[in-house]
Amino acid sequence: MRLLRRMLRLFVIGRADGVRRRVARAVTGNFWPSEPVPTPSAPVAPVAPPPVDREGWTDVGAWSELEHSGLMEVRVAGEPVALALIDGEAHAVSNTCLHAGGPLAEGTVEGHAIVCPYHGWSYDLTNGRCLVDDQLALARYEVRRTAGRIALRQATAASGPPVQPPAG
Repeated sequence: MRLLRRMLRLFVIGRADGVRRRVARAVTGNFWPSEPVPTPSAPVAPVAPPPVDREGWTDVGAWSELEHSGLMEVRVAGEPVALALIDGEAHAVSNTCLHAGGPLAEGTVEGHAIVCPYHGWSYDLTNGRCLVDDQLALARYEVRRTAGRIALRQATAASGPPVQPPAG
């Protein structure tokens, strides 16, 4: 039983040791790496947090980056945020899936929904509502585009009915 629990933990839990990482290692033939991951020899300088203005807006990057990728992860006050571009409009929600903690920015966008790469839970990007369980909602962020830059600020709680993902 202990071995089964350990195996499940190794394969399912955590971004670094999740299913996708193990599958990638299996494909390359390096399933159980024998050498430890090298650590940097020089101390790493701390990264300064992005500037926050008086109204609570945090600059998170260039608009061109979002146009190029369509879906990306940014940080606001140390919290991961999934930022997506839909029909020329940017939407931002918490990057952590409420089901198993999956990184939503590594998932896909289908219509107005973002789909978690771990187990397929989806969320409406316009209001943060979970499309699997309508009692759940992600934290939303207001998005502002100014001079080719994107700024985010924590929004109010989700509101309105959830939007169903497109069929097909």
